[in-house]
Amino acid sequence: KEKKGECPFCILEKRIARSLSSEAVSDAPLKINSCLRIYAEHFRTGRQEDAHEFLRYVIDACHNTCLRLKKLQQQQRGKSGIANGGDISGTGETVVKEIFGGALQSQVKCLSCGAESNKVDEIMDISLDILQSGSLKEALQKFFQPEVLDGNNKYKCDHCKEMVAARKQMSVLEAPNVLVIQLKRFEGMFGGKVDKPIAFDDILVLSSHMCKGSQAESTFCMPPSETLIAHMLLKYSI
Repeated sequence: KEKKGECPFCILEKRIARSLSSEAVSDAPLKINSCLRIYAEHFRTGRQEDAHEFLRYVIDACHNTCLRLKKLQQQQRGKSGIANGGDISGTGETVVKEIFGGALQSQVKCLSCGAESNKVDEIMDISLDILQSGSLKEALQKFFQPEVLDGNNKYKCDHCKEMVAARKQMSVLEAPNVLVIQLKRFEGMFGGKVDKPIAFDDILVLSSHMCKGSQAESTFCMPPSETLIAHMLLKYSI
């Protein structure tokens, strides 16, 4: 039984170790339930919760645990009079971010002068609308589809100094080592469920959605042993 206040990363590590053991057995629901509040305090027994939301809480909890550990290491180094190492600084870089972290670039290009404005956002996952899509590939194409800003939605160009038509394009600047994708299965203000099947291949290639000149890896493979897990994450993140 996990102790109250135990390290979220330690709990996850033990779960992974058990799953890889030759004598592995499934955890009882009660055991899993007893750990939920460690990751998400507002989760309640007997109430339907969001699978993707819980996954993000787990990832964030492990990331924050790593940050706290780095801070303690930094404090200990300070007390010992040891100069800080490059990987012990408060940069926010952790093994969790190294695994799940990536970056998207949003570029707006003025259609009058050609000036470009780029904004980079760090990500831990990508959420896709699937209402008008039948496959993961199609949903990704719609997500990265260019948008023309015109009419009442014109863009103020810093170079032209006026409201102009522009082209907005989202692209992957840095692909994560492990890509988490959420399929938005609720629509409208009343939250109607989109329960249609969404097809996806064993290999996902993002090269057509990468920023020009990016050297980051853009191919994601799902080995046979992990295909079911990937399917569950894609289908049941509701």
